[in-house]
Amino acid sequence: MAEIDVGSALRGRLTALDSTFLYTENADAPMHIGGLMVLEGALPFDKFTEFVRQRLAALPQLYVQRLAEVPFDFGYPMLEDDPDFRLENHLKRYQIPAGMNKTDATRYVMSIYQAQLDRKHPLWELLSFEGWGGRDTCLVSKIHHSLVDGVSSIELLKVLMDDRPDAPPPPPAPGRWKPTAMRRPLEKLIDAARDRMIQRIDAMSAAFSNMVRNPAAITDGARQMFDGLSETVTAASRPLVATPWNGGLVGGRRDLAWVNNSFRDYRAIRQAFGGTVNDIVVTVLTEAAARYLNHHGYSTDGFLRLGCPVSVRRSDEQTDLGNRVSMMFPTIPAAPMDVVERHKVVREEIDRIKAAGLAQALADSTELADLTPAGLMAAAGRLATIATGTVGALARMTGWRPRPNGFLMPPPGIHFVATNVPGVQVPLYLAGHRLIEEVGMLPLGANLGYGVAIVSYNGELVYGLVADPELVPDLALMKAYVEEAVEELKSEAAKHVVGEEHKAAA
Repeated sequence: MAEIDVGSALRGRLTALDSTFLYTENADAPMHIGGLMVLEGALPFDKFTEFVRQRLAALPQLYVQRLAEVPFDFGYPMLEDDPDFRLENHLKRYQIPAGMNKTDATRYVMSIYQAQLDRKHPLWELLSFEGWGGRDTCLVSKIHHSLVDGVSSIELLKVLMDDRPDAPPPPPAPGRWKPTAMRRPLEKLIDAARDRMIQRIDAMSAAFSNMVRNPAAITDGARQMFDGLSETVTAASRPLVATPWNGGLVGGRRDLAWVNNSFRDYRAIRQAFGGTVNDIVVTVLTEAAARYLNHHGYSTDGFLRLGCPVSVRRSDEQTDLGNRVSMMFPTIPAAPMDVVERHKVVREEIDRIKAAGLAQALADSTELADLTPAGLMAAAGRLATIATGTVGALARMTGWRPRPNGFLMPPPGIHFVATNVPGVQVPLYLAGHRLIEEVGMLPLGANLGYGVAIVSYNGELVYGLVADPELVPDLALMKAYVEEAVEELKSEAAKHVVGEEHKAAA
C-alpha cells in the first residue's frame, strides 16, 4: 500500500436509514449517489491521481474506511479503517470512443457507472472519461447512499475542488496514516450490544428530561403528530395515476439526460409569481410528467405524488457521515394544465405540508427507527430485494413492457424522487481545470424507474433526469417537456412584469 496522508481515524455506526440502502441493494438497484462533472480540457490521469492523493487529508475519514458488518446482524454496520486501502482501487480511467456524440457518450458513461461498488473496499470511486466532446474530461463520482445524502455529497465536492485554477495543494496531515486493527467478530458483537444499550438509555433519558423541563411540549408534539397524521391520511386518499416508470421493476441499465437553466430566470419567475425555487422545480417536473403521460395515452385522471427530500442538517453537520434528511410528499394533479395555474396549486400544496409540520414529524419518526433491531431491518430489506429481483427477472425473460391499459404495478406511495440540492455559485477547479458543468444522479430501485436530482452551480440550475430505459425508453421526450414548461413559465413571468409596469404607468 502506498503511503498516504489522511485525517485521524473514525469509527461510526450507520443508522437504520443509512443501513436500508445496504439491505435493499442488488445488481439491478445499486444504491450509490453520482455526479457527472465536465472539466475543461484534457486532464492527464497521473495528474488527476496525484491531485486526489494530496487532498485525502482534507476529506472525511470514510474515504479510507470500509464496512464492518456485525455478526448475525445484531447491530447496524460500522465503518473501520481499510488495512488494504489503495487509491488505485477507487480511481478508474476510461477513454470515450472517438466520434461519439454527446448522447452516445453519456450512454457509454452510464453503462460503466451503473456497476455496484465493491464492499471489500471503501464505498466510493472517481471515474475519469477522457475525450469527452473530443477535447474535455468527464469525471463521474460514485459514493454509497448509506454514507452520504445529497447535501453532504455536495459539501464533499467542495472539499475536493479549488476556487481558483492556481490554488496550492493543501498542507499534509501531521503524520502518515496507519490503519487501526480490524476488530474480531466477538468484539463487534460486544460493541453492538453496548451501543444498543446506550442508545435506549439516552432515548429514555432525553424523553424524561423533556417531560420535566417542558411538559407542554409533550402535548404540542402529540397535537402536531395527530395533525400530521390527519394531513397524511387526507393526502393518501387522493387517487394516484399509473405511470410507465412505476409500472414494472427496474433493470440493470440507466439513461441520463439533463437540462441547464439560468438561475436568473428562476429569480424572475419567483418575483412574478411568488413562492420558492423548489416550488418552481416541482411545478416544472409535475407538468413535464403530466404531458409525458398524456402523450403516451396514459390516464391523467388523478394525482402525481413526489418524494422531495428535506435536509435537517445543522450548519456544523454539513460533511458528517450518513443521511440527515426528512421528506415532503406534494401530491399534485396529473392532468396537463396552464403552468401558472399549476405553480399556484404547487405553492398551496407545499405551504399546506409545511404548516402541518409533516416533514418534521417524519424526521422524528426516522430517529425512532434507530431503535428497531438491525436484524429485523436487514431481514425485511433482503427479502424484499429477493422478491423484486425474481419478479424483475421474469419480466425480462418474457419481454414485458409497460403500456397504457396493460398490467401496471401501482406506484410505491410516490411516483418519483426529486431532490433539490443547493450548490456552489462560483467557478470551481480541479487540478487547474475549470468545472464547466455538474449533473446530479439519483439511484433507482424496485419500481421507482425515474428520478431527478436538481443541482445548482455557478449561476445555473441543472435537472439531472435518470431513468431505466426499459421503463422510460424516450427520456429525451421527458427532457423536452421539462424545457417546455420552464420556457412557458419564463414567458408568463415576462408578461406579468410588463403588465405590472403598465399598471404602474397608468
